[in-house]
Amino acid sequence: MLQNNEIHTGGQSPPNQGHPAPKSRRMRGDLHLVGVDNRTKPARRWRGLFSTYLNANKPPGGPNDHHRNAAKRAASLTLLVEKMESDLVAGRQVDAAVYTRTLNTLNRYLASLGLEPRWEEDKDPQSTKPNLEKLRDPNTWKGQSQ
Repeated sequence: MLQNNEIHTGGQSPPNQGHPAPKSRRMRGDLHLVGVDNRTKPARRWRGLFSTYLNANKPPGGPNDHHRNAAKRAASLTLLVEKMESDLVAGRQVDAAVYTRTLNTLNRYLASLGLEPRWEEDKDPQSTKPNLEKLRDPNTWKGQSQ
């Protein structure tokens, strides 16, 4: 006897019988942005950044909600900073205060994810000294219009 509008396919067992129900995309870790064509370049870039940030330094026991939310925010802020930088390079005006605040916020989110910036150490610390000395020399700037 069929119950709750189940469809029985003859001698075959109903689908997913004995198996757990398939998990939603969110539970599997896939991220589908609501209200966005997820095939666009920015959406793919965002998903790539999110995945990178989420998997970079996983907390013990796997990513929790705080780690997942920080990765989402960092991915969004990265896209925003990249957009502002491309506008700047294209000659469009960018509000320096907004850019600076966004960049600082991004750095804080990245730090909370354990992604501190690492600067490569200069193998020869004296290599920049001649250039700095040249810049400090007032004779370097003589004859140049300001």
